[in-house]
Amino acid sequence: MNESLNLKDDLQIKAGDWRDSMTYSLLILADPDPDLLAGYIQKAKVFVVNYKAEVAGVIALEPQLNKVLEIKNIAVKANFQGRGIGRYLMDFSEEYALDKDFEAIKVATGNSSLGPLRLYRSQGFEIYEVHEDYFIKNYPDPIYENGIQCRDQIILLKILSS
Repeated sequence: MNESLNLKDDLQIKAGDWRDSMTYSLLILADPDPDLLAGYIQKAKVFVVNYKAEVAGVIALEPQLNKVLEIKNIAVKANFQGRGIGRYLMDFSEEYALDKDFEAIKVATGNSSLGPLRLYRSQGFEIYEVHEDYFIKNYPDPIYENGIQCRDQIILLKILSS
């Protein structure tokens, strides 16, 4: 695991444009189907986190019904993974949600996404729903992570307290 970054001093988060090539390359890293990505990204608010002058990660947030904010996409550049950027983005999403009076945050991931599942659970998210064979039915090509075929979509939810 790489060493942690000095998050407070060296990271800066700002609104981003999903059409920017570096931002898009991170978004597609988290959701490899360009058609599915295009179906939601235009409705989401995209934020980019920079480490010094380098893009390190991205998060896309979209309001849902019943005061729920959904993390539609979150990705960290490979050379920054394991250094606290994902946790930083998750903390940012919670601050953003509380500031905008949302009552919960939800995020979806695949059964094979072991790192993200561990991150979400460590941030207080609980499994809310499982959509069996979601990735088999909705993605043209099989997805493999950690030697596991991504089949099921796992929805996690975190109830916020102000």
